[in-house]
Amino acid sequence: MSGPCFTADDNIVVQIDNEININATFGSELQSSVTVPVLNKTGRLPIKLSIDGGNSFDYIGVYTSGDFMLKYNLSSESDLKLSHITKI
Repeated sequence: MSGPCFTADDNIVVQIDNEININATFGSELQSSVTVPVLNKTGRLPIKLSIDGGNSFDYIGVYTSGDFMLKYNLSSESDLKLSHITKI
């Protein structure tokens, strides 16, 4: 996902649909990555991003969840790229 200027010291956490917190991995100043588990939900879900370990979520975005995992026989977890994280 791309968003704020990340640093290697940031503790990046993504919150999906106001209930699932997932630790992200620093990639560069402009990108980090997160492995999204099977959500058993479809549609556009709100996401929030924290760079302080989940103490505050100052950035928001949208994640589109679908049933593509069943259609393409993918594993239970999938590396997905989230983009357009916006500061709130």
